[in-house]
Amino acid sequence: DSVTFLAHLTRPEGATYSGGFDYRHHLYRQGVRYSTYTTELKQADTAVSHHSLSYTLESLGLAIRESVFGAVDASLFNRPQEAALLKGLLLGDNEGFTAEQYQNFVDSGLVHIISTSGMHLMFLFGLLTVLFGRLRLPRWLVRLITVPVLLMFSAAAAFTPSICRSLIMLLLVLLAIQLQKEPDSLTSLSFAALLLALQNPYTITGYSFQLSFSATLGIILFSAPLTQKLNVTFPLPDAKHARFFRREIQNSMVLSLSGNLGLGYFLARFFNRFSWGGIVANILLVPLASFSFAGGLILWLLDLLYPPFAIAFAQFFLALPLWLMNVLAHFFSQSRFLFYLPTPHLS
Repeated sequence: DSVTFLAHLTRPEGATYSGGFDYRHHLYRQGVRYSTYTTELKQADTAVSHHSLSYTLESLGLAIRESVFGAVDASLFNRPQEAALLKGLLLGDNEGFTAEQYQNFVDSGLVHIISTSGMHLMFLFGLLTVLFGRLRLPRWLVRLITVPVLLMFSAAAAFTPSICRSLIMLLLVLLAIQLQKEPDSLTSLSFAALLLALQNPYTITGYSFQLSFSATLGIILFSAPLTQKLNVTFPLPDAKHARFFRREIQNSMVLSLSGNLGLGYFLARFFNRFSWGGIVANILLVPLASFSFAGGLILWLLDLLYPPFAIAFAQFFLALPLWLMNVLAHFFSQSRFLFYLPTPHLS
């Protein structure tokens, strides 16, 4: 819908006292330079035409987002906490969470599950890779189809700094593979940071940017040395199945630990605590999250085709893993799993 109004644009006010909430800084992070207030609105006589690519992508992303959320709410109508978790898992929405439910994910160190980031983009990329692999399509065609899908998913996730960082890095990796070059994670991360800072320098002061980039940097720097240390200290077993499960558990622990090493300063600065239980919880939560993420996309497609199938699928296949994730977040949010940290000096 379009509205029209007359108003005087002003620069928003900053913090009213030292250390207080800075409204101007908050808006600048989102690319808003001026604000206004008005009390008289009326419907516009003519529609406003938008032709920019960003507006088109955001509009399409919003339509997809509303469609997905409508499917989730209709299919899990009797399970509001599971519905809220699935919407957070799919597209990073946390409006449906109860205060206690959301705090459980924060205190357990599992809030990344419900904050759309590189993990979710890799869930989608992995799902597409398996699907197209079954169809035996040429690799160049797979990449050609995959890129628009990833772009639409990022638009539906509202182009947050974490999802933009993940998208840019993944696109650079795909480009390097297409050009038969060796992908470099640190270069990709730096280039993503540069692009976001050029678009809006205030982005780097936001929590989403700082947490996402520091966690990724930690994974890039520490995951390989930690994996090598574990393999030397605890050699892999000879049995094939035992080796597979050991490797999966080890990879989950290494990613969680290295990410938290990168987050160390910001965990102390913003939250004053570190959840060592979250490292253990990730071993259980990540497989459940990947299954629920893929199931959520299937649920949306079923709802578009025939809603009763979507309801049956949600009730019989998705409700249980989502319930388990809520239970695990509640369990690992207990104080016994928290290690409290002093607030470091501003760096």
